[in-house]
Amino acid sequence: MNAIQEPAPRQEKLRDIQQRAKTLTDDVSELFELYYRLAVLTATEKASSAVSASVTGIIVLFLTMFTLLFAGLALGWYLGEKLNSMLAGYGIIAGIFLLMLGLTLLFRKSYLFPWIRNTIIKKVYE
Repeated sequence: MNAIQEPAPRQEKLRDIQQRAKTLTDDVSELFELYYRLAVLTATEKASSAVSASVTGIIVLFLTMFTLLFAGLALGWYLGEKLNSMLAGYGIIAGIFLLMLGLTLLFRKSYLFPWIRNTIIKKVYE
């Protein structure tokens, strides 16, 4: 028994469809790979931006802390000499710092936290 052979044009059409499907599959897989690479690059860029902003913020915070420390010591010394009592000079400066701490704690939820949150969100979507 001879196998039934399909006409040549039909086999050619079938091969053409198979080739197009293979090309389409390759194109789709390449597109998905490009989207994946784009997502990785975007995430890397955002992460590096956030890390650099954090490191810069930490350095500025550290330097500000020492500036306030030495400015407080100098002002305490100056007031102590003017008041003829070092205890009074440093006590006044300690009171000022305590007042600043109290104001920070009082307004942290209404002003400080939203400001920090919004700054972080801006950095992420920048």
